[in-house]
Amino acid sequence: MNVFFACLLIMSASLVGVLSISSATIEKYIVRNHALLATFSLGIYIIFFIAIIDEVTSSHSLLELLAFAFFGASGVFLASHFVKDFHHHHDSAKASHIHSKASVVRITISDSIHNLADGILITSTFITGGNLAIGVVAGILIHELIQEIGEFFILKQAGLSSRTVLCINFLSSSFILLGAGLTYFFIEKINGLETALLGIAAGGFAITLLQDLIPSSISSSKRDGNAPKHIIAFLLGALVMYGISIFFSH
Repeated sequence: MNVFFACLLIMSASLVGVLSISSATIEKYIVRNHALLATFSLGIYIIFFIAIIDEVTSSHSLLELLAFAFFGASGVFLASHFVKDFHHHHDSAKASHIHSKASVVRITISDSIHNLADGILITSTFITGGNLAIGVVAGILIHELIQEIGEFFILKQAGLSSRTVLCINFLSSSFILLGAGLTYFFIEKINGLETALLGIAAGGFAITLLQDLIPSSISSSKRDGNAPKHIIAFLLGALVMYGISIFFSH
């Protein structure tokens, strides 16, 4: 697998909304279980977050890792406050508030930034080498499938047609190619930049986990009264990601 193919594979996740168009049964299942799917995705993120830290500390000191991570965490924190709906999702198609056309623009911008960052991360892991790259691609792909399902319903709720939503999501996902291209360009000019970028990514993941994914999972489990199911979904996600990393390590 190369970077270009990995990016195209993840871009294909933006078309997952086709499933809900083609089958009402699939749509109902996705809507009913989207909160659990998001928690499953959280388990995946936790494991490759740990893998990224392990990769960075293999060539950098803990102090350097903390410096890189602080930079990444600050960037995501600021983006989440200046760009409303930076990592926006709902647990079902029937959201607690209605989305306007203006919120569609904000969500699309934030999703494009998110995909740009994914392109940077994927390219950095491939250049770093080892088995981290395949695990990261698998983790991002699974997370994107779940995230894109939520965004599909949000944009549909704002009054857009299914075809328009699919086009917007696919164009937004193409920013992953821009991120990959920019990373290649700068890594050729700056020695050792790839591991620094991984450290920055670790900080970005940390703030995303702490301020969005973990609180969202906890609030969903409390609201629906199904904490055991969320715990199982989280553990399954972590086990799947761990299994993928073990498989490709051999």
